[in-house]
Amino acid sequence: MRLDKSAVTAALRKQGDHDRAMQAECVLPGHVDTERDANLLCRLDVHLHDLDDLDDLPDLDASD
Repeated sequence: MRLDKSAVTAALRKQGDHDRAMQAECVLPGHVDTERDANLLCRLDVHLHDLDDLDDLPDLDASD
């Protein structure tokens, strides 16, 4: 799945994880591929199942 970095950081901020959102903003690429960037997401302790609002995030794969 591909997501826009801003969607991931917005979801983290919505959960109150402002520090992790700032870290993610600095290290994630503009378009996050959850498979390619799995190591980065793991280092940031960002897990897709933790993002409750993931269904509300724009999925870039849907536009392909």
